[in-house]
Amino acid sequence: RGDRKIRFAGIVNSPPDQVYRALANFDMYDQVLPAYFTHSKVQSRAEDETVALFRFRTYWPFPERHVVSRYQLDPERRMLAWWRIGGSVVKNDGTVVVKPYGHDRSLVDFRVAVDPGIPFIPHWIFEWAERQVVPGVLTGLDSYLGRPRTAS
Repeated sequence: RGDRKIRFAGIVNSPPDQVYRALANFDMYDQVLPAYFTHSKVQSRAEDETVALFRFRTYWPFPERHVVSRYQLDPERRMLAWWRIGGSVVKNDGTVVVKPYGHDRSLVDFRVAVDPGIPFIPHWIFEWAERQVVPGVLTGLDSYLGRPRTAS
């Protein structure tokens, strides 16, 4: 199967509370991370739990992928935990924790187990995703929060 565990952490150029709010704003994922999502919609919301649908941006030759996930929110610890409850993606479970990092910056720590449900994905595609897609999440958050990255 295509089950893959990914852990990545990086710096976002905004305060932790702003980063957490952006990550917990599930209706806006298609705007927060437009390179990865074409549609996002909250299906239900309770005090500390949200169910949301996400449609992933996919390209030929891969078919459309979507996932329905249940999110457990912990704003005090700035943590989200989620697990897949439906959709064409076979597995998408994980956590993200946002911590202060210096002045007005955040350390964002993701742990994700994913299986996109597409048979026979070559190993190099997962490696490419880890090198290209993962850093793009941090760049997308910076752009959405109005603090785009500058070239080093």
